[in-house]
Amino acid sequence: MKTSEIRFPEMNLGTTSVPPRVVLGFDLPSNVSREVYAVDPQNPAHLIAPDLASQTIVESWNFGDTWASIPGAKEQVTSYGEFRFMLDTGYPGSTAYDLWPVVSAISFFPENPELVLIGAMNGGMYLSRDRGQNWRKIPGTEAMP
Repeated sequence: MKTSEIRFPEMNLGTTSVPPRVVLGFDLPSNVSREVYAVDPQNPAHLIAPDLASQTIVESWNFGDTWASIPGAKEQVTSYGEFRFMLDTGYPGSTAYDLWPVVSAISFFPENPELVLIGAMNGGMYLSRDRGQNWRKIPGTEAMP
């Protein structure tokens, strides 16, 4: 079974050193792969993604050559530790790469990329008004399926 990963030079996110790759997705026993990421419509060099390797939300401003953690984003989507960043798929024999990121969707608003939405499986939806630098929870979205 292949993993859904993109290999990049090793990055250091503060005191946490992560493997030399950003893992954007997962594989299921059916060999279905799904990566979760967003591309800025006005600046395609700007990417935002949940990284399963470092278990945080990361961004790149150079087409994915280097990545940096977005401070506070992981805390928001995990409701400050109430939810895990990765959820086990529940399939027998699953590996570390058979995990669902708690972030199920990321999207820039096409007409105004200052606005970015993140959907989290357990925690609702989060809005950024500054291209992903700061996030706030959208009230009433906690119980979305």
